[in-house]
Amino acid sequence: MGVDLLTKSQTLGWISLALSLAVAGFAWILGGTDGMRKAKPIIIGGIVGFILIMGANAFATYFKTTVTF
Repeated sequence: MGVDLLTKSQTLGWISLALSLAVAGFAWILGGTDGMRKAKPIIIGGIVGFILIMGANAFATYFKTTVTF
């Protein structure tokens, strides 16, 4: 159950990253002088969120193999 949840959340993570980078790209290109200022937090947030989601799978895999009850 936990692995399935993480696998689905990783799929959503990829989709969220792609959407956030697309939105940030449009903001950067079409935003005029403030475009870059508006796009940077979107890019950083998308990448940090993606790293957290991918890291959760690594932690779960590590704990699954080392911790037994």
